[in-house]
Amino acid sequence: GMATEAGFAESTIIFTAMDLDTIWTTLTNRSPAPQADSLFTWQSIDGGATWSRSDPLPVTDLAMELFMPDNIGFSDRNNGWLLVHNGAGMNHDYVSIFTTANGGASWTRVVDPFKDNLMMSCSKTGLVFLDALNGWVTIDCHGVKAGIDFYSTADGGHTWQAVVLPSPGVEPNYFDNFDNACGLDGILYSRANTLIVSLTCMHYGVSNPQRWLYTTQNDGFSWSWQSLPGGYGEIFLLSPTQALSLIHI
Repeated sequence: GMATEAGFAESTIIFTAMDLDTIWTTLTNRSPAPQADSLFTWQSIDGGATWSRSDPLPVTDLAMELFMPDNIGFSDRNNGWLLVHNGAGMNHDYVSIFTTANGGASWTRVVDPFKDNLMMSCSKTGLVFLDALNGWVTIDCHGVKAGIDFYSTADGGHTWQAVVLPSPGVEPNYFDNFDNACGLDGILYSRANTLIVSLTCMHYGVSNPQRWLYTTQNDGFSWSWQSLPGGYGEIFLLSPTQALSLIHI
């Protein structure tokens, strides 16, 4: 499942559930500065009645301005992922990514700003692993640079390759036009070989953005797309064919 948030003053709980009994959660630490030896995830297999704590997350050698988990999820009961924001500045979003193969008992850090295996510029808007090895990261540069930044991994997050999305047919090389200010604003659905992402182009001087859903049903080998209602808002997918759109007017 994907992550859900519950907010409190300086801390935010994010959690994900496999079913009514199996739940994982972790806590953001905005201030004071995070203590590197006291950052954990928690797991429940009885619907939250009792919780077990993970080993400390491996961050003692990681320079962090902040510790803001943004995305936690599991592809099965053993294999999971965690995306954490660690700092920001000048169109950069410094993140670390952790994976677990033992249901959250312990975590491995596969991405950080010093490994240089995933771009640290621009906002990381989504992360999902379809299984232990194959994952995807969506990125939004908010019009600062042309093109779509979208990356996949086939080795559990240690190396990442650029994903090329076809132009939506409005014009050739549509995404490469700087004036279109396109970016991926999230992962909406993932299951087995299927991934659906949301893409928005802001267009300088045009008030209403253009939005598309991009879908692959073969692990990214080919993509189809459909236009969405304009306007700012959120899209929720209940299944690959059922969508709910909330538009902010």
